[in-house]
Amino acid sequence: MSSQQVDDGDLAPTPRDLGATRRADAVRWLRRPALTGGARSAIVMAMPPAALVWLVVVLHVLFAFGESAGWRVMARRFGLEPDATHRLALNQAAYNAGVAALLAWAFTGGQVATVSALLVFIVAMSVVGAVTMRWRILFVQGGPALIALLAR
Repeated sequence: MSSQQVDDGDLAPTPRDLGATRRADAVRWLRRPALTGGARSAIVMAMPPAALVWLVVVLHVLFAFGESAGWRVMARRFGLEPDATHRLALNQAAYNAGVAALLAWAFTGGQVATVSALLVFIVAMSVVGAVTMRWRILFVQGGPALIALLAR
């Protein structure tokens, strides 16, 4: 190659070429996932292990049963008057049954974000329960949900 000949790879891009490249880069940037590659699959898209999710579902079904049909025993365990607090317990039973149903539905449907959001919600509500009622709620209710979140 003579000094006057220039290889196509050595040509500097023209302003028109730069504009096209910038537009293509902008389109790729807009279409990119929030996190890419391994980070995306490891952080955002990983479903918690099935055994842990089903453990959380079963626990919430048991909590719902204890707060509805088994409230007399549960109320004494918490040092509460069963008749005076029965309606409140039914409300909590409905919450726990609903969380169990939604978590099972989201998990069987492969909805990772919904499963994660429900597990975070359960952990947050266990903190509220620990502060307002009994500290063990944090470990019994929130512990399995937190472990499921961290095991992804």
